[in-house]
Amino acid sequence: SEEMSLVQLFIPTEVAHDTIAELAELGNVQFKDLNPEVNPFQRSFVGEIRRIDEMARRVRFFSGQVEKEGLPSRPLDESAPMLLVGPRVAQMRDELELKLSEHEARLIQMNESYTTLSTRTRELQEARHVLRETAVFFDRAGSREQEIRTSYDDGTQPLLAGDAESQTHAREGTVQFDLEFVAGTIDRARVPTFERVLWRVLRGNLYMNHTDIDQVFIDPTTGAESMHIWHSGWEWPHEGNGTLTAVSTGHTYPFGLDPTWHGSENALVFTNSYKMKLSIILGVIHMTFACCLQIPNHLHFKRFSSIWAEFIPQLIFLESIFGYLVVMIIKKWCTDWSAPGAGNPPSLLNMLIYMFLAPGTVEDPMYAGQSGVQMFLLGLAGICVPWMLCTKPYLEWREHQKTSAAGYVGVSANDHEEDGRRSSIDDTEEEGHTNGRGAGPAEGAGEEEEHGFEMGEVVIHQVIHTIEFCLGCISNTASYLRLWALSLAHAQLSEVLYQMTIESGFAPGGVGAVLFLMFMFLMWFQLTVFILCVMEGLSAFLHALRLHWVEANGKHYEAGGYAFTPVSFSKTQEGDQ
Repeated sequence: SEEMSLVQLFIPTEVAHDTIAELAELGNVQFKDLNPEVNPFQRSFVGEIRRIDEMARRVRFFSGQVEKEGLPSRPLDESAPMLLVGPRVAQMRDELELKLSEHEARLIQMNESYTTLSTRTRELQEARHVLRETAVFFDRAGSREQEIRTSYDDGTQPLLAGDAESQTHAREGTVQFDLEFVAGTIDRARVPTFERVLWRVLRGNLYMNHTDIDQVFIDPTTGAESMHIWHSGWEWPHEGNGTLTAVSTGHTYPFGLDPTWHGSENALVFTNSYKMKLSIILGVIHMTFACCLQIPNHLHFKRFSSIWAEFIPQLIFLESIFGYLVVMIIKKWCTDWSAPGAGNPPSLLNMLIYMFLAPGTVEDPMYAGQSGVQMFLLGLAGICVPWMLCTKPYLEWREHQKTSAAGYVGVSANDHEEDGRRSSIDDTEEEGHTNGRGAGPAEGAGEEEEHGFEMGEVVIHQVIHTIEFCLGCISNTASYLRLWALSLAHAQLSEVLYQMTIESGFAPGGVGAVLFLMFMFLMWFQLTVFILCVMEGLSAFLHALRLHWVEANGKHYEAGGYAFTPVSFSKTQEGDQ
């Protein structure tokens, strides 16, 4: 930030208002509260603040009434200027308060009278309409014959019969049914649902039978769900019954997801593992970049020792565990496990668990010497913990010892606060020789040294910071799995919307089928925009914002200092507008 100057002003009460007004016109002075522990209601000026707030409320009330009625108002620039400084400011404020109070009372009385008159008018209008409609009702009732409705339904009508002849047969005891049948094909997974729907609609008056078709059918509508850019690495056999197994074509899909996975039974299992690993890779890359953002902070504040006392061990700890996991994920992807002698693909989660619980134990090694490499990385991560824990407190203690040996001690924050509470100029000047800014002579250093540097506080702060970072690496990495969950939910929701709308419209037919397809497309488009784009997009934005703010910013953001908020009339007016 820009350089600031701390200035202490002593202003007499008589000119305090004019002085603050002039400083607010400049808009480059921020006031510091020297008594933060005092309750706001115990301030000496709380009465004046309440008066101003009440006057502002009345002005807002007048403005709201004017806008409500749509009355023209004169701009403030055309009005007579008000005195903000001078000896008559207090008197003008009192007169303005009295005038606003009188106008408010009159306006409230006028609103009450208007409300009473409006209510009375509405009641009279309602009574007039009641009299008119009542008269019309009696006129019609005098010249209208009563209509009598006779029901011929005795409750014995068959469900499938709807004419008078069927009713006659029902009374005689002989019922004839006009049976109809419908035949067609339906997806095997929808047969139970279809059967329950027919049973409830027809109240059990149906006979249903179905059989499976052994011939393999290819649904032409599933091709609309994916886009083939490169050659697929798998191919489905053209003949066969039951469960089919795709055959490798020798190609490798260079980017994205192979479209052959769409429609396969194990597609969810594959995408589940793929998206989970991909979210971990993105999370580790994001956290590594966030850790590297510590360097600009250390260079700007000239904390060069923090680079090798904090940044380097933190980066080594992160990369020796989770960076190694990312490397193993990529290696597992690049390995052809169907090749002869490739072995079984290992579980990377078990590998990471055994890396801590049983160092040196590898069930399914992916390369030669894997056990030794993992033990080395685990030891490197273990060394980084005391490195982060002890190095910085020792450096701060040694720097404090050098300062004390030179005859200077730092001034604590309590001394500054105590200086701010002194109201006497003579007392401030007298104490200024021993409590100057930045450093002072070593005389009387006993009390200052007691509060200026606390080794115990430094150690406790560093212990908390180290534990937070080490545990945060684990919890933050797991937190990035929310990307995996969001991706799975989005994919399943989009597939469901497609199957329930557009897919049902791809049916052979004439003009009616085309109109039905157009209607289903509109339904799909609206649901996609409002659910997938708006709701799902907002959810993804909030999760991404959380990952940036907590997982990433926690690695480098220090949140030191506070924003510069000067007293300014211009900014206050902009906020009111």
